[in-house]
Amino acid sequence: MGQSTLNFPCGTIYKAANFKYYGFHYTRFLRNRRTGEFTHEQILTNTTSPSGYVRSNVAFLLGDLEVFVVKTYRYIYPLCKHFQFKTKEKPYPEYDKGMEQIEWERDRRKIKANIISLLDKLVA
Repeated sequence: MGQSTLNFPCGTIYKAANFKYYGFHYTRFLRNRRTGEFTHEQILTNTTSPSGYVRSNVAFLLGDLEVFVVKTYRYIYPLCKHFQFKTKEKPYPEYDKGMEQIEWERDRRKIKANIISLLDKLVA
């Protein structure tokens, strides 16, 4: 499928509201091929929500999910004048509002083992 785009905010509102910009990081999002629903990668890696973990990872194993990487920008509005972020404030960037489809290599055996273990707890 290559590249696709989403309409993620580009920072204009943050800038107008005097938020400070501290860079970006890349985040994985997944889109369900059947429903079009997007979800954050955390539900696939964090077992604190067992039913969400099971559902999303079954979809992953069945090939129902497309994986994308997206630039996630860090805007902070300090409520305390003594606030200091661990990195220096940066100038507002040119925005890359797209997302790139990627392959996410995961240990399928471990996922299956986690699903079985969680199912035993959920339906005990």
